[in-house]
Amino acid sequence: MKIEILDEEIFVCPVCKKYFTTFYGLVTHFRMSAHGYCPICKKTYKNVIGHFYQKSFSSIEHAILFGLSPTKQGKTGDSKKKYRQYKEICKNLAYEKCKRKRVQLVLDGKRYDILEAIIQNGKIVLHCYKRHAYEHLSHHYFEIEPSNEILNELRKAGVDVYVDV
Repeated sequence: MKIEILDEEIFVCPVCKKYFTTFYGLVTHFRMSAHGYCPICKKTYKNVIGHFYQKSFSSIEHAILFGLSPTKQGKTGDSKKKYRQYKEICKNLAYEKCKRKRVQLVLDGKRYDILEAIIQNGKIVLHCYKRHAYEHLSHHYFEIEPSNEILNELRKAGVDVYVDV
């Protein structure tokens, strides 16, 4: 078992953890899957983009989601210009926060992309993804022995590391 950090950038969806090779792919995915639901507040809204916009001033997570959302229409004049400037700031924030290096787990000659790592019961559980024709077969979980070196490598590459209590 070996962990490799590739010299390739990917973009990870902050909601479902799927990855995309382009930022445009991530934005398209998010636009098609948002459907009026805020994953942070766990509520459905008639105007979820307006919700992301309002909450983005106080929450970085909402600002990222606003940056990935389609542009809200109906603004005119100066307010439209300010809105578009703020939208661009949020889009750049989303770009930076969702970008990371591609990290793979190599096991028995097969490669799995590591989406996140969870420290659970004294072990490191790697949430991996291997593209399959069948979505339910795509996600895999591997338990490995804890090591500060592995955790530092994962963090350095931009992989989210969570502690499950």
